[in-house]
Amino acid sequence: MALGGLTSNRESSCGLSRPNAKPRTVSGHTQTATTMTTEQRNKIIELCIQHIDEQGSVRVGWAAEKVLGQKPQHNMLDKVAAVMLADGQYVKDPANPNFRYDWNIRRNPGYKKEKWTERNLIAFEIIKGLITAIFSILVSVILTLKIVDNKQEKSDEKKSETELSRPTILNDSTHTDSSRH
Repeated sequence: MALGGLTSNRESSCGLSRPNAKPRTVSGHTQTATTMTTEQRNKIIELCIQHIDEQGSVRVGWAAEKVLGQKPQHNMLDKVAAVMLADGQYVKDPANPNFRYDWNIRRNPGYKKEKWTERNLIAFEIIKGLITAIFSILVSVILTLKIVDNKQEKSDEKKSETELSRPTILNDSTHTDSSRH
């Protein structure tokens, strides 16, 4: 809605569309943009972020005017500010009193990016448990294989020792016992 309760861009004062009506203007006032596409909103946000990186803060209305080419309605400024403030990385302050419905956006000095492990604590604990279980199974399999291998080596050694230490029995065919016949 523009100043004085009059609207522009074929919209009635109650927000309903007037398809055949000409845009209303108030003499001496500029028209305001009443709609904004998602693409335009994203461009405004990109311009705001770029300006914050360069200057430290930005007035949302300034960025919206640059992208839209005309003064935006205050509800559009609130939408852009809400998207930028959603993750807590930025904070808003009221803009200069000359810009009654506008916001200054700046970086949140207390912002700490939340880690995935903090956001998904249950999933993180499950993953840690699975890793621990897999590691434990691998260690037990390796130790079991070593023990089995050692037992196999010991049994092979005993077999070879017994084969080496067995006395050989010779069959003496020259010696005959005469008493047995």
